Amino acid sequence: MKVCTKCSAELPATVEFFYRDCQKRGGLRPDCKICHNKRRTEYRQSPRGIEIHLKANNKYKKTKKGKVAERKYKRTEKYKSQAKIIQRKSNYKRLYGITLECYEKIFFEQEGKCAICQQAPQKLRLGVDHNHSSGKVRGLLCGPCNLALGHFEKNQEQFNLYLRRYRCGS
Repeated sequence: MKVCTKCSAELPATVEFFYRDCQKRGGLRPDCKICHNKRRTEYRQSPRGIEIHLKANNKYKKTKKGKVAERKYKRTEKYKSQAKIIQRKSNYKRLYGITLECYEKIFFEQEGKCAICQQAPQKLRLGVDHNHSSGKVRGLLCGPCNLALGHFEKNQEQFNLYLRRYRCGS
């Protein structure tokens, strides 16, 4: 057992409770992990800790490794929008066998509206509606219509029975 020098808690002398320190006798730090992490967090949030962190960060950015990391970060930010378009193209081709240009052609033919409810989508883009058996694209649908159509196709007979039953007023 080992006693933490900060909180006086008696804990097993293992790396589960104490950080390693090869310079200390026993190879473990004198304070437990909980106390060490709390002290480190308080220090990093203090004005002195923030100042030290910024200096170290600026020093790192001047090194070769830091410059490479900065370039990679800027490149990923720059190409994020292009990456989304490339991913969308890939998904349309892989899932539905159409190109992005084909999607846009259907979109303009439908005037940017859902093929069923004729409403423009609020947040997300229109989803590609396709026949699951043949894979043929039928049109573009908003989320609610696409979901409803999917449920209807799976349970078409039950929907028709239900509608016939209540259409007659019985």
